[in-house]
Amino acid sequence: MAAELVAPFHSHHVSFRLDLDIDGQSNSVVLGQLKRRPAPGPRKSIWTLTERAIESESEGQLDHGSLVNRDIVLWLTVGHHHVTQAEDWPVLSGEKLSFALKPSNFFDRNRAVDLRRAPFEVPR
Repeated sequence: MAAELVAPFHSHHVSFRLDLDIDGQSNSVVLGQLKRRPAPGPRKSIWTLTERAIESESEGQLDHGSLVNRDIVLWLTVGHHHVTQAEDWPVLSGEKLSFALKPSNFFDRNRAVDLRRAPFEVPR
């Protein structure tokens, strides 16, 4: 560290505005909950997924307003705790922050099934 430089531990946060308009502007927020159910056999239990549409922002623990068939806009904030080190001065090294958007039952099957096979995959 440089003389008289103070670099306490701190956090960096980046916010993303997600206005996805998936399949048009009429979308809903769906909450999925895993529940354990008894099952016969050695496993004794299985996990099942129950999904339900969130009817209002207050139900989703936000402000009031309907969330059914609306133009949904989400704010996603990601961050990391920066534990400072000598190599961070005078230029901070790069840190990667990321997230992934993955459809869940948006399609009725895997879309890759219809792709043409690569030439090296075709039997001769």
